Amino acid sequence: MAAENTQRWDNLVQWRKYVERLAQRVEETKSPNNGQPSVQVEQNIPTQQTDTYRRRGKQRKPPLTKEELLKRLLDPILTLQETAIILGVSPATVRRYANEKGERRLNCLRTRGQQRRFRLSDVLAFEEQLRQNARRGGRHSKASSHRPRPQPPQPNATAPVVRPPIRFSD
Repeated sequence: MAAENTQRWDNLVQWRKYVERLAQRVEETKSPNNGQPSVQVEQNIPTQQTDTYRRRGKQRKPPLTKEELLKRLLDPILTLQETAIILGVSPATVRRYANEKGERRLNCLRTRGQQRRFRLSDVLAFEEQLRQNARRGGRHSKASSHRPRPQPPQPNATAPVVRPPIRFSD
């Protein structure tokens, strides 16, 4: 299990480095005009359409800028299930982490329907915090969260109970 977690962590780190290299290449290929495109873009767009565009009754977000796109790619928003897979716990445990108070809380965003969404950077930081707690043997560590099953009370008799032997008839 530890090897799988280490492999998963390595894959996430490699993915992040890959996206950062892509972002760096995009920055290097900017035009020499301080990052501004060389073609003039119309600036007289009505202010009503800058917030949302209407199309067949559905609302769309305006097109992303390069910086917003890079931010979204470098730090994507994850669902509850995706977060549970990354942390290696059940979705109910992720909900509990998000509902906790104090510094042990997993930060989450809420959609209009009150569903939880998590930023990848917050999830990875929380996972590192869980790993450090596991090394110290603190609360919320997988090693220390196991509670031994309660044993039934032992009888107070000092002598062991002896049963008569079983006899088989011929």
